[in-house]
Amino acid sequence: MGDVYTDIGAIQHAPTPATLSSPALDSGKIRVVEAIYEAASLAAASVIKICKLYRGEIVLLDSYIIVDALGSGTTIEIGDDDDTVAVDPNRYLEASSCSSAAVIQFNDVVTCIDKVPYKIAKDVCWCQGVTADEMTGTLQFSMRIVRE
Repeated sequence: MGDVYTDIGAIQHAPTPATLSSPALDSGKIRVVEAIYEAASLAAASVIKICKLYRGEIVLLDSYIIVDALGSGTTIEIGDDDDTVAVDPNRYLEASSCSSAAVIQFNDVVTCIDKVPYKIAKDVCWCQGVTADEMTGTLQFSMRIVRE
């Protein structure tokens, strides 16, 4: 069990001069992050660091993940570690099944009326997924983020 990073999360966690000025990662009014994580027997309760979120940003509800059949009974939830109010591991996606290949849309207003839209208050935090069971396969995250 531990933290693992998507391809984009790894670049943001340990940037190099070549990635610091990448407009694809860090500019524009709407930021789109396409990140992939290849899980190989990823332990239950692991945290997948998807991408960084910055003060004032809002994750849009048309964000989604595409998953392989990751194993019987597997679930994932998506949230953030913005602890200015309270860390919410499922702010954007309640625990959702990953047992079969699927496109999983983030929560709509009906299921998360008390949680979204949520404006990031911390200077920098991680949008992250938490696994409930061991999983193997591909997770592709498609994040739509509004920046003020």
